[in-house]
Amino acid sequence: MEKEGLTLRLKQRISPSILAKKLVSLGYENVFTSTLTKVGEFSKRGNLIDLWLERYKTPVRVDLIDETIENMYLFNYFTQSKIRNLKEIYIVPFGITPKLAPKWTKRAKFPSGAGRVERLFLSEIEPGDLVVHIDYGIGRVLGLSGELGLSPVAFQTRSPTKSGPPRLLAESVKNSEELLESGLAQTDEKTTGSQTFSRQYLIVEYAKGDKLYVPVEQIERLTKYIGAPGYKPKLNTLGTSGWEKVKARVQESIVQVAKDLLNLYARREITKRIPYSADTPWQKPLEDSFEFAETDDQLKATQEIKNDLESKKPMDRILVGDVGFGKTEVAVRTTFKVVQEGKQVALLAPTTILVEQHSHLFSERLKRFPVTLETLSRFREKKAQEKIIENLKNGAIDVVIGTHRLLSNDIEFKNLGLIIIDEEHRFGVRHKEKLKKLRADVDVLSMSATPIPRSLHMALTKLRDVSVLEEPPVGRKPIATLVSEFNEEKIKNALNSEVTRGGQVYYVFNAVKRIAKKAFEVSSLVPKSRVVFAHGQMHETELSATMEKFYSGKADILVCTTIIGSGLDMPNVNTIIIENAQKFGLADLHQLRGRVGRSERQAYAYLFYPKGYVPGGNVLERLATIAGSTELGAGFKIAKKDLEIRGAGNLLGTAQSGNIALVGFELYLQLLSQAIEKMKS
Repeated sequence: MEKEGLTLRLKQRISPSILAKKLVSLGYENVFTSTLTKVGEFSKRGNLIDLWLERYKTPVRVDLIDETIENMYLFNYFTQSKIRNLKEIYIVPFGITPKLAPKWTKRAKFPSGAGRVERLFLSEIEPGDLVVHIDYGIGRVLGLSGELGLSPVAFQTRSPTKSGPPRLLAESVKNSEELLESGLAQTDEKTTGSQTFSRQYLIVEYAKGDKLYVPVEQIERLTKYIGAPGYKPKLNTLGTSGWEKVKARVQESIVQVAKDLLNLYARREITKRIPYSADTPWQKPLEDSFEFAETDDQLKATQEIKNDLESKKPMDRILVGDVGFGKTEVAVRTTFKVVQEGKQVALLAPTTILVEQHSHLFSERLKRFPVTLETLSRFREKKAQEKIIENLKNGAIDVVIGTHRLLSNDIEFKNLGLIIIDEEHRFGVRHKEKLKKLRADVDVLSMSATPIPRSLHMALTKLRDVSVLEEPPVGRKPIATLVSEFNEEKIKNALNSEVTRGGQVYYVFNAVKRIAKKAFEVSSLVPKSRVVFAHGQMHETELSATMEKFYSGKADILVCTTIIGSGLDMPNVNTIIIENAQKFGLADLHQLRGRVGRSERQAYAYLFYPKGYVPGGNVLERLATIAGSTELGAGFKIAKKDLEIRGAGNLLGTAQSGNIALVGFELYLQLLSQAIEKMKS
């Protein structure tokens, strides 16, 4: 059955809310966001309606004044600029949406007195797809699609190779209970004479064009498929056992994962340690020396951690907060409390640059107190490393900040009390195994700006505790974000604008072999600016000197690779330019953008893709998402969108990546939670 389209013309009168309803009835999805990412979506914001039709490469904007269409035009979904005016558009249906009141095509009388069922009706959603309606004679109608694979006790569907409508086997149905046992579900819907207001259905398409009509009341039985990037799941044929076999295979693997998880966290449950004392008189002066106003979330998270430390059970808490929301200050306060108890603290960071950054910050915050702090990374000379290792062993060092070097076999602590892990998902499997063993006996605080699925899952199943920083610091502004084709004039203006106001710039160019040449090109655009470059393959001394030069304000522009991507906190850097943005993942783009905007000054992020390049598919969705997710705290939205499959796969081993790809992330978590609950009971 063909659905009628919708024609819109300039100066035509139509209510924005009515237009939105018509678009829904035509199969378009209202995404309720400011940015569309794919064909078939629309968004209503006041009297503006953006719509992405299949016939156009970019969306259409319909601008109404009151109820009159004043403008219609194609626009750039990144820059929001107008591409071409339109006088008229014809909107064809998108996808398949059942009509609410389908026409009757067949009727069948049902023997009266048999379980109160009086009549059976067939209604057509589209040619060949019919819905059974059972009239109980008291205004209640049962409606369900004949495509749901019910037993022939109720009815039989016609074969795809044969013509003609389905035939009811009314003579084999004794009463309504038999119909219900076949899988039919009751719903209260009113009828008027021989007409019915039919139910709404979600349509699931299987291989070979098979369709399953799921009533909206049973929507919880469906989960969105989120799998590995680029992986295309295999569709099964309706009525076969293929899907059940896949689930059974995944469940078998999940049972072992659940056992490992429970064993690890059961050990922590039974492990006891001496509770920490209440805050010493020195704790308040440290906390009062923080130069910014704490957010309520920071204060709450700090107290939750203190409660953990003052209990008998070792802490395993994840601190989740968007970039720049104050996770490090919470870590400083936690570190100080542990040190006052006479125990050592190890802070583990994924990069040497982040180690140096943390070292500067922790040293500055703790300098008024008798706390001995050292760093351990490849920046340190061999003799210095040996001395640090010796002092860790004899207890002369209170706090050590380092890379995965801290997990080496030659590292011993006299009295390790706390491990702080910054961006745990960036460490390798071998390092995580070492951390897993330490977790049973030592307090652990993990920090993450993009909550990876593993950590979210742990929080949901109560295997780990979670503290969330959702409130932005006072005075913080959203980062203005531009996604555009590479344009030297735009880059030149952005560089000059930031340097002129006394700020600094990150220019991300992730190609080590050509980075020196790129730095020269950038310097040519702004001759009066001081430009330096840095990458992870530089000699330790040279890299350290370059970063120190930029930190101290002796350089205006840092051309660099993604080495700045985690944790760097430089309030004077408020413009970032990312070249070849199409090559970065969504979480990476968000992390890089988060390196700016860490003060009350307006910050800018420019994401460029090559000239002539047309973003499409996943690239388009990533760039559109980052462009549309500029609000403070967008990291949570981005994390949900991205759900890095490699992080999810490392629940306890990379082997789980394949299982997640097979059934999708949401269903995988459901199966895992079920397995854990079953083992607990």
